[in-house]
Amino acid sequence: MPRLLSTIASAHRTAGHEPPTKDSIVRAVWQGIRRENGVAPQGKEPAVTAHIRAMVDHLPEGNLLSTRDRALLLPGYAGAMRRSELIGLNFGDIAETDD
Repeated sequence: MPRLLSTIASAHRTAGHEPPTKDSIVRAVWQGIRRENGVAPQGKEPAVTAHIRAMVDHLPEGNLLSTRDRALLLPGYAGAMRRSELIGLNFGDIAETDD
């Protein structure tokens, strides 16, 4: 059951009412909505090197937040990291090399 229908059912149960989400009419309407709108998420275009450079070039110099943003954008892009991997990084995890 989709999250929206679960929320509606939970709110009705909390209020002491029978959830309408089990009704065949509600189910039929929901299936029609899914059929019309689709269920697959819309993907986004990947950020290419030119986009990353533009993002980094736009950041002001000498600002602690900008330094942090650069430190996340550049290794994150180069390492093809997910957000969860980036937030798990510690200072000791990164080493500067000639490469």
